[in-house]
Amino acid sequence: MAYTYLITGATSDVGAALIRRLLTEAPGEDRTILAQGCGDLARLDALVQQFPGQIVTFDADLSSPEAVDALCARFGRDLPCPTHFVHLPALPVVNVKFKAFDEARFQKDWEIQVHSAVKLCKAVLPAMSKAKFGRVLFIQTSYTIGCPPKNTAAYVMNKSAIGGLVKSLAVEYARFGVTVNCVAPSMMETHFLKDTPDLIVQAAAADNPMGRNATPEDVAPAMAFLLSEDARIADFINQNFDMRLPLINRADFYQFYYAHTPGAAPQFALAEQDGEILCAAGYILANQSETPDVWVSVWVAAKGHNGVGLELMDALSGLLNARVVACNNIRANTCVLYHFLGWQAERLPHYYRLGAPGAKGWQLAVPDPNSAPLPVQDDLPLIRVPDAAALAALGLPHSSHTPHKDLWYLQRRYFAYPHQSYDVWAVQEAGALLAYAITRTITAAETGCVPVVRLVDFIGADAVLPRIGGALDKLLHDAGAEYLDCYNAGIPAAVWAAAGLTERREDDGVIIPNYLTPPLRQNTEYYYFTNQPDGFVLFKADGDQDRPNLPCD
Repeated sequence: MAYTYLITGATSDVGAALIRRLLTEAPGEDRTILAQGCGDLARLDALVQQFPGQIVTFDADLSSPEAVDALCARFGRDLPCPTHFVHLPALPVVNVKFKAFDEARFQKDWEIQVHSAVKLCKAVLPAMSKAKFGRVLFIQTSYTIGCPPKNTAAYVMNKSAIGGLVKSLAVEYARFGVTVNCVAPSMMETHFLKDTPDLIVQAAAADNPMGRNATPEDVAPAMAFLLSEDARIADFINQNFDMRLPLINRADFYQFYYAHTPGAAPQFALAEQDGEILCAAGYILANQSETPDVWVSVWVAAKGHNGVGLELMDALSGLLNARVVACNNIRANTCVLYHFLGWQAERLPHYYRLGAPGAKGWQLAVPDPNSAPLPVQDDLPLIRVPDAAALAALGLPHSSHTPHKDLWYLQRRYFAYPHQSYDVWAVQEAGALLAYAITRTITAAETGCVPVVRLVDFIGADAVLPRIGGALDKLLHDAGAEYLDCYNAGIPAAVWAAAGLTERREDDGVIIPNYLTPPLRQNTEYYYFTNQPDGFVLFKADGDQDRPNLPCD
């Protein structure tokens, strides 16, 4: 699809940063920039030369209603109708007391920011609505959200009007596949600040948690996201799910799981009708194969379209050319739906090994008083892998497990995760790599009482696992942990027992808590599905499940 971006105020530092971002993030895509300036188009010369044929510049005075009308009349005549509209223009902030309020300057800024925005929206929105696709984006200011600085009434009033316009248009045009959003950055280091006193600029930087003012390059990625297909999908999920999912609404999670390949479409499969999304399924890659194995992490259907959602799930392997489709956190009562598709869907088994109770007794676990720790083999040690480069040098051990996790996945998942830290352990014998074991230690500071070790992954032959039982036991005791646990399907319970881990059953009275920050002294049951059960091995940490419970952005 060809996209046309109308950017008013394109000659600003923010406009230039956004243009550069849009034209470099998807180099194979047909994108044209209609860039408006007012007597300053020379500021775009370097970009025009860098991206020949992709930027059309035009001079228009947005403070003149007649000039804005003339610009609007060009759409669909000698200029293409915009699929995206970004409105950035504003006069620089003037720090002046209200008693010296300059009404003429305020009116000019009103025409540039607000009145022109209304006229341009009236010009571009009908075509967007007819096409069932459009993106509209404004820039506001953090001054309209929190407490503004003194002596900025004119600027804040105009930006507040923009905020009201955004909210109204967003509600009115959502049903047409058109999103309307704004960004509201704090003070940015741009040429607009040339007349701003240094003390004000420095004070703003000191108040910023980053210890500096924002830059256009800080803001451009968020703007590009709101203009992207990603935003359409995120809006659909937010409208049709009963909570705001961190995976969708936290930029760090979204980027890590779904949008980590520059220039590629976000990792979602969609069911659409007449340009309207009926169902979205977000998936996570286990490898970079042409026939990848994938975990489904988000599956949302519009109200009344659950049947379409099930059809999408059934078609997913074909759509993605995937060997294995799996999910490790479904609701127990939905297992029957996957059984209907002929898939395997059941409870995820839970295994554990107890350490020793502290002076205060068991703080988290409730053990079986009649059971004793299983014996372990002190055969093979665990050797720490310090970084992704060392992992690449070691390579991959033999494993018949599916989903197949390649080095790309392991390096990203355990050495480049945005929040939690993991310990990657190599298992070797006579110089040969036999397996990897990955653990994560939840500290006493995190639980508020005692440490816990979580075995989150194992890549290798099942026969190797019992041979590291002694090493896992040592890891448990060296950490001073109350227990080591693991949720896993596919590796037989007898293998886990030989490694020293006992299976927790639903009715045995044992409690091995999973939620630990803050700790909940109760069991948590997980359920999973897969379309290919042969050789299938699943850990709770696969896909997106081992992540902190963080608030949405």
